[in-house]
Amino acid sequence: MRAHRMLSLVLLLWAPAVRECRAQSGSSAGTPAAVVDSFFRATRQERWRDAARLIDLEAMGDLRDQTVRFMRRPPSVHRITPEEIMKSDPKMPRVVAEYEAARSNGAVASYDAVSEEYANVPNVDSLAALPVEEAAARWLQAQDPRYKMRRSLDAARTRCGLPDSVVASLLHQSTVTQQVLGTVLQDSIAYVLFAERPVQAPEADSARAHSRRRRSSRRASWVMPPPVLTLRRLGARWRIAPGQPFGGWSGDMSVGCTVTTVTDSTPPRTP
Repeated sequence: MRAHRMLSLVLLLWAPAVRECRAQSGSSAGTPAAVVDSFFRATRQERWRDAARLIDLEAMGDLRDQTVRFMRRPPSVHRITPEEIMKSDPKMPRVVAEYEAARSNGAVASYDAVSEEYANVPNVDSLAALPVEEAAARWLQAQDPRYKMRRSLDAARTRCGLPDSVVASLLHQSTVTQQVLGTVLQDSIAYVLFAERPVQAPEADSARAHSRRRRSSRRASWVMPPPVLTLRRLGARWRIAPGQPFGGWSGDMSVGCTVTTVTDSTPPRTP
């Protein structure tokens, strides 16, 4: 009896959302789920302009303007000194601490904050001059794992050579697919839940590796809640509210390589 009352309460709470879903069933192309499906299809195909048109561009303009204001008045950056490094590791030789401090400070100075958040935008003035739709397209592209991976690969190529097979494999592994799970509607706001998975592994991968990734994905699905996109109804259309993260589109990617020098250890022949 208690379980029956609980079920009745759940149905009562979800009734408004269910009624609104049914009201939109006649025009499924304009539902929040359909908009999100089109958005994910465009991002998978790297059609960033098409994906940008499905975003709330007014909110995107506010986000871009906020970024411009912040980048034109960047906070002061603390430069690490060798003394600070040696304080945390008293046994470190000073010459090593000087090297580590210079490397850390150099990495901060060379960090390209604009193109990290807006793909292929050279500076903050260029960002401010972009039309909002183009800024949205660049913003979406910069969040995509493939863009992050390509930037890391370009940086790695300056240090060492990477075989084409390695590049293709890394780009493949950074590709994801999404599937809409459900929608919750509340007046002019919609919440679309979706699942995000890596693409199928290449056939060259071993069956054991594939099974291991599948078990890992299954464990993660139990631990992590599904990501959500928020949509707003603007007139007769639903548009995606810009925000982070877009599912797994977050974090940094880096590709490291170690250059080794092979020396011939064969002793010279004596005449």
